[in-house]
Amino acid sequence: MNIHRGKNLANQRFSKSLRFFRESGSPVSDEISVFISHISTDLDAAIAISEYIKNAGFNVYLDIHDKNLQNAVNSGDPIGITRYIEKGISICSHVLCIVSEDTINSWWVPYELGYGKRGQKKLLTLLLKDTVTLPEYLSISNIIHGTRSLNLYLNSLLKTNLLTEERIYKSVLAGDGYLFAAKNENHPLDNYLDWDS
Repeated sequence: MNIHRGKNLANQRFSKSLRFFRESGSPVSDEISVFISHISTDLDAAIAISEYIKNAGFNVYLDIHDKNLQNAVNSGDPIGITRYIEKGISICSHVLCIVSEDTINSWWVPYELGYGKRGQKKLLTLLLKDTVTLPEYLSISNIIHGTRSLNLYLNSLLKTNLLTEERIYKSVLAGDGYLFAAKNENHPLDNYLDWDS
């Protein structure tokens, strides 16, 4: 099984290869990449979900790995924060909003979704466990309920049934990264997502 592991595009090591894109505004490639939008209280879930998406072979952008963005956050530079968030969204094909009950208090998540919509990105909302309230602005996106729905969506991008087979696949480049095909006792997203919702 030849599955490559995706990269985090916010990591400086990988983002340097995107220099031409950032300077010219033209697409890097037709690869699928996912901007992970989240509120800081859901960081653990964002990390686990981004790892799962990378194990499926897709690139992600998770803000905690963007040193420039983190420097702007630490220095209280709203212009810099906005610029680096917009660059992160610009290099991605999808914006995935991770939603919990706390998301309704976020100012950045609706901004990121709006910027992604303006950039004609595919918009997705992934509901975390015990999420009841869905902010209205998220109704413009494709709503994903639970791990099974996430697998189905990733399968549609892969154009295969990789994640719904009854086996567990090990990613060739991931080393210890695993894709979990079906509900099992130790699914890596069980702490954050229901299987079916």
